[in-house]
Amino acid sequence: MEKYVQPHPLLLSNILAKIFSYLTEVELLPCVTVCHIWRSETHATLRKRITATISSVRLMKKFLARLESEPLKQITELTLKKMLIDLNPKEFSLLMSRISNSLRKLTIHTCLIHSMDPVHFLIRNAPYLTHITLDTLKTPPIGYESWFRHSLLPIYGSTTPRKPLCFPGVKYFEYMNYDNAFDAAETRLVSVIEAFPKLETLFAKNLKVDDPTTYLNMRMPQLQCLFVQMGVRPMRRVNEQLIRVFEALKLKLRHIRFQNVSEIMRPSVLQDWIQSHSETLRNLELEQIMDIIEVSISCFPLKLPNLHYLAVDRNFVKNINHILDMKYFPQLNKLEFRFQGTSNWIKIFPKTIAVHENVRDLEISYIDCTCFQKLLYGLPNLKILVLNHGNDNLLRIVFKNLTQLKSFSCHAEVEQLNEMTTAGITGINPGEDLRTCPYIGDLKCKF
Repeated sequence: MEKYVQPHPLLLSNILAKIFSYLTEVELLPCVTVCHIWRSETHATLRKRITATISSVRLMKKFLARLESEPLKQITELTLKKMLIDLNPKEFSLLMSRISNSLRKLTIHTCLIHSMDPVHFLIRNAPYLTHITLDTLKTPPIGYESWFRHSLLPIYGSTTPRKPLCFPGVKYFEYMNYDNAFDAAETRLVSVIEAFPKLETLFAKNLKVDDPTTYLNMRMPQLQCLFVQMGVRPMRRVNEQLIRVFEALKLKLRHIRFQNVSEIMRPSVLQDWIQSHSETLRNLELEQIMDIIEVSISCFPLKLPNLHYLAVDRNFVKNINHILDMKYFPQLNKLEFRFQGTSNWIKIFPKTIAVHENVRDLEISYIDCTCFQKLLYGLPNLKILVLNHGNDNLLRIVFKNLTQLKSFSCHAEVEQLNEMTTAGITGINPGEDLRTCPYIGDLKCKF
């Protein structure tokens, strides 16, 4: 008589289905390689999941009908855009209750919302929700100004009407405060900290903060990525008050991105705060948009031994050697110069250029030929080059001096492309495969 051997619990489909329901798509990918049982169960789990983008009442009714006919289907990512949510509260509330148990990512984009109650209901009842992107506070049309008197946070429970609710499962939160919104419609940083204590990524557009002393006893221990995008008006830019708030929170970040820094902020304040993340920082992005391009906030040199990616505008750099000298960023391998057409390159290039041997990837914009040649001398081991607003002379420098390149992309205006390809270096029409040219060889080019 054969002895019955009970299968391992991790080989039973009902147990695997329960475990896999907690995993994201990225986390499920390695499960495919374990065995054929895991592979089939992984595929079955992924087939149940739906990514929904709803932009009209008709699409909302269509998704509700589909969920009714296929009860096993689960919406894990929901995007609402370009619609008036309150015009169909019944269908919207029904959709929220149907998808709350499976939703992981919620994006609300360019919608007019009269009341945040349906969104609050969804967040309160979605146990697996980890990503929230709220981009609703746009310029209101005439007659809709009063719609912007409510913000997403804080969210209150029904049994404790004045105690903000906490959502420890949310790890990514992106939101925007309307530049001219009423005070009641602003989502402030205090509310974000209270609502999402385990937040890992915060992307705030027009971040609103209180006095720095308010944050002395607050912490965001798991925050790793901080993206702050401010407006062009002087009082709306990244300023010293914001930096003092971040200092009070004692953050230890891996990725920092600031857009639009105030010209009245002392460079040493920004420099010291970034330097305080020297042990953890891997990616740093500093950007000024075109409207305030002449504002100069030099915060270099910085010594960040673990930095791998640096994207910086001309406004933040006084000397190119503060970046190319390996004593500042020894692990740097990707460099992006976000300089604009009005940037004066000559001022930041000294007579002697330092050499950085670890940078393999470079993206650059609006550079003249003399400075470009000097920069290439300081980056002898480039493998990937992206050249924005290139011209025929810059192309000649690339093909003459960078024989070790593996990938090259050039983005330019149509007139510049025509000039480059018909009378310039290639002699062929746009869109043709440049690898057929004998002087390019095996280089992968894209125009």
